[in-house]
Amino acid sequence: MSTSAAIEVALGLVFMYFVFSTLCSGINEAISRLLNRRGSDLFKTINALLGDSAAVEQFWNHPLVRGLSKSRNKASTMTAVGHVTVPAKKGGLMGWVDGVRSLRWTPSYITPATFATVIRDISGAKGDMESLRGWLSSEQASGAVPKLLQPLVEAAGDDIDRFERNLQAWYGDTMDRLSGSYKRWTKLVLLALAAVVVVAFNINTMRVAEVLWREPSRRAAVALQAQNPTADQQQTIQSAADETKNLPIGWSDATDGGSVPWVLAGWLLSVGAISLGAPFWFDMLGRLGSLRSTGPPPAKDKDP
Repeated sequence: MSTSAAIEVALGLVFMYFVFSTLCSGINEAISRLLNRRGSDLFKTINALLGDSAAVEQFWNHPLVRGLSKSRNKASTMTAVGHVTVPAKKGGLMGWVDGVRSLRWTPSYITPATFATVIRDISGAKGDMESLRGWLSSEQASGAVPKLLQPLVEAAGDDIDRFERNLQAWYGDTMDRLSGSYKRWTKLVLLALAAVVVVAFNINTMRVAEVLWREPSRRAAVALQAQNPTADQQQTIQSAADETKNLPIGWSDATDGGSVPWVLAGWLLSVGAISLGAPFWFDMLGRLGSLRSTGPPPAKDKDP
């Protein structure tokens, strides 16, 4: 088997992974939007940071925060412990659906500058350290916000700009941890979706590689299709349908699928590959396509 044929086999596998990775990514994005996962995580994290029901209500009712919202639901639908209050008369699935709907208004991201401005407004402090310290030592300073600001005020000394930077940096570190948690959740969901898609389409990597290796016509058809990939999710379903025509995937294929260990091994390889994500395979497609178009380097003449 020539080197070009081996490249075409690899190109066919990579294109298959890319198509179904894009499909899984689109479903994952739809789920995230439906649940507003970013917004709900942000909501819970900020509530935990503030730790006071009054401060929580002031924060989410602040004009700068309300302006970032997708709708104008009142903050009374929220609680300081980081979840949505569901009416007692609705339980089970409908109660959960109401909870999801009420969380959809929350913004998915609040900048450090906005957070710092809102916190300073909540504290009632003016634009100098003296007024901020005066508020912290007054009887009006109650709840968790003064405890949050006190170490930052001490570290800033008399420099209000330094206090602002410290507050933004502290919030930024918290958001970095939140982003890491969201990415881990996304990877888990993508892995689960990949498993479902692999079984649904019967995507056996070992079987696909074997057939492409033995059948030049299929290999050439898939390699040609892989020359012009698209990252447009709207075309993913059609691409997936085309894949089932050119490759031995799907439950309607009448050819022998092999033993159970063979099938399970092929499924596991497919799940692991698809869960790597569409950007990874899109980049790999470009590299393999370039390698296929240039072909192998000419052999060097040996010295006599």
